[in-house]
Order: sequence, then structure tokens, then C-alpha cells
Amino acid sequence: MSGESPTFFHHAVVKARKPHKCYECRGAIQPEEKYHKFAGVWNGDFQTFQRCGDCHTLAVEIENQRDSEFGAHEDNNVEFGGLLEHASESEDNKVRLSKVVAIMQKCGAIVPQWAIDRLKGDEQ
Repeated sequence: MSGESPTFFHHAVVKARKPHKCYECRGAIQPEEKYHKFAGVWNGDFQTFQRCGDCHTLAVEIENQRDSEFGAHEDNNVEFGGLLEHASESEDNKVRLSKVVAIMQKCGAIVPQWAIDRLKGDEQ
């Protein structure tokens, strides 16, 4: 998928009928909770991804910032599974990284040690 444009793509906000896992924060998406479902074909492979509402909001925030800085382009999109990395690399990385870590902690996901260390380093 890395940077490749899909030959087919669909995005919908749906209500979970069963538990899912957010592809970004790895937190649980519970039944009856709304989430963002993506489906597409990349390099001939059909794939689906789920993002919780918090992670999707943050991904869109990063994409909008990139669009305003560099002009609208598909390269500004946050790749699925790359939110934590993109948040740590953005100009506003302290704020964005702390947002992703807070989302992960809220949903009980395991926060990578490098992210915790980076935030602790920023506090010193």
C-alpha cells in the first residue's frame, strides 16, 4: 500500500455490529460504536481498515494541515497504520503525539515505549 493509489476505494461511517480493532491505536471498537470503515484495492489486493472516531479526526487534522502547507495532494494522506508515526513527525508533534498516546491509553491499547520516551524527553 505504501503510497500507492487504490484502483477502488470506499469510505463510510458505520455502526459496529461486533467488536473491531482500530487499525491506528489498536484499541477496541465496541458494538454500537460508530467508526470509519475503509475498503479498497491496492496493487490488486482487496483490503479493509477500521479507524475509531478519535483516530480518524486526528488523521484528518494532519492531512488538512499538510494540504494547507503543501497544497492538496494524495501524498498528504495519513497511510493506514501510520498515524502514530505521522503525529510524531508533524510540525506540531508534541501536541499531536500526546493526542495519539491519550487515545491509545483511553482505549486500553499498548503505547510503544519510543512514544512514551519521546514525550518524556519533550517535558524535560
